[in-house]
Amino acid sequence: MEDFLRKHGISKPLLRAIKSLSYEKPTSVQEECIPKILAGQEVSAKAPTGTGKTAAFAIPLIELLSRDPYSIFALVLTPTREIALQINDQFKAFGNQVQVRTLCVTGGIDIIKQTTYIIDTRPHIIIATPGRLSYLLEQEDILKLFSNLAYVVLDEADFLEESQNDEIVDIFSKLNPSKVLKFSATLDDGPTIGLRGVIDERYLLVPKVVKDVYLWRLLIKYQDLNIIVFTQACADAQVICQTLEELGLSTLPLHSLMSQSEREHNLRMFRSAKAAILVATDVASRGLDLPQVKLIINHNVPRSSKLYLHRIGRTARAGKAGMSITLMTQYEVGLVLHIEKKLDTKLRDLLSEKEAAELEDEVLDSMSKTTNAKAVVIHVIFI
Repeated sequence: MEDFLRKHGISKPLLRAIKSLSYEKPTSVQEECIPKILAGQEVSAKAPTGTGKTAAFAIPLIELLSRDPYSIFALVLTPTREIALQINDQFKAFGNQVQVRTLCVTGGIDIIKQTTYIIDTRPHIIIATPGRLSYLLEQEDILKLFSNLAYVVLDEADFLEESQNDEIVDIFSKLNPSKVLKFSATLDDGPTIGLRGVIDERYLLVPKVVKDVYLWRLLIKYQDLNIIVFTQACADAQVICQTLEELGLSTLPLHSLMSQSEREHNLRMFRSAKAAILVATDVASRGLDLPQVKLIINHNVPRSSKLYLHRIGRTARAGKAGMSITLMTQYEVGLVLHIEKKLDTKLRDLLSEKEAAELEDEVLDSMSKTTNAKAVVIHVIFI
């Protein structure tokens, strides 16, 4: 990595910071994008999950800033608070030798304090979610600080433009960056840069009425692994998480109805292995780098191939191997076939006939215990 970066003119302080982070060699997306951004080009990079896209824009932006420092130099827009906080931490790590001032601008934080802090500190780089930034830009004092904005990065660009397009349009109507950089694993246009880590993609056909029992038995089977269980809705995530706790498993929830401090706390706990299972909605499906995760379980079949790709992309990070299991009910077979066709992939059956029969026996033996635990949780939450 050091030889590659030195060849492209990265300064010694930044090289020291990168070396301290134990980067061994550049990934394909970093080899492709770092020289182009340093040369002043716009890029639109479609690269698989877990291939180091953040470093591909953070390193050259910090280098360009160090040559001509001023605020606000760059703005990174990202769809969720969790990704924004993660990117902010990465900018701080890369920029710790060159005194880069960064600020994370998201909801869930007192807006008056946030406004005062921006004006007082004048950060070089702001990492923001679109809704909060759009609101802040209505203030003239804040808008003036962006008058010399050089770069806007759209992280998870396709999802931003699909889910928060009104806010994105509003932001660009007020700002005039010199360059726009786009990154995602699922951009519609352009070739894919690099290869994803190897993921063993499996499915398990389960009756809908006993899906949670199957989930519990699978989690016991794979209890030595760090696991993310993806659910469709916030209520599902909370109920499943607390039911599993009632059944003796150490779990943490992550969904948008939790406070920001709770979400940050649970991510820290999961990263530090205080709990081996994270039960999350799709707020965790994009961008989060959790390298310890070895298994993804889809409690429901994702509604699109893009969402499926991002969910399972939380494992097999940085070239490592991982596994995904999609729990498929009799009503979701068509969705799985659609995903296979769109992604040109084939999910394999998780179990042999003998193993499936053994698991079915376990499920039958566990139904009463699971049903009672879930009833207790629902009573506590909703009554």
